[in-house]
Amino acid sequence: MNDPRMSGRRGVLTGAALLSLLAPTTACTAFGGYDVPDSVCGRPIAPEVLAPLLPEGENLKERHRSADEDASMCTLSVDGDAALVVEEWRDQEPRDMLEREKDKDPAGDPARSDVQGDSVISDGTFHSMNPCPARGEKSNHTLTLYLGGAGTAGKRDELEAFAAAYLPEGLKAMGCTE
Repeated sequence: MNDPRMSGRRGVLTGAALLSLLAPTTACTAFGGYDVPDSVCGRPIAPEVLAPLLPEGENLKERHRSADEDASMCTLSVDGDAALVVEEWRDQEPRDMLEREKDKDPAGDPARSDVQGDSVISDGTFHSMNPCPARGEKSNHTLTLYLGGAGTAGKRDELEAFAAAYLPEGLKAMGCTE
C-alpha cells in the first residue's frame, strides 16, 4: 500500500483536513472573542450588517438607558471602548438635518443619504429624521448613530447599511409605526 501516487494525495488531503479545522477558528476570531449579536438596543438586526461596524476585541457589552418613553439610548462597547452609540427620540420638531450637520460638524463632510427620511451621513455619524404618524402629524422620530474609534471615515457605506436595517425597527419600537 505504499503507492507513490497516493502519498502526494495523502499530503493534500491531510493539508485540506487541517485547513478545514482551522477555518472555523479563523472565522470566529475575525471579530475577536465575542459573538456579534442579532439585536441592538432591543431591535432585531442581522449580525452581518452590524459586524463591519465593530472592532476586534474580546468583550462586547451593550448598555441601554432610556430617560423616558420618548428617548432610547444605548452603547455597544468592545473591551470598554464605545464602538457604536445609538440614540433615538420621538416627538421632535422638524428641522433640516443636512443644515444641522453642516453647522454642527462641517469637518465630518456631511452629505444627504439615500436611507429613508431626511437622512445625513458624515464621517463616523448618521442622522435621520422621519415622520412619527402614530404620534400625530407634527411628531418626528430622530435616529443618531455614532461610531467610536479610529478609521470611522471609511465606513460610510457600512453605517448607512446598518441605519437602513435599523431604522424601520427603531420607528416601530418607538411607537411611530406598526
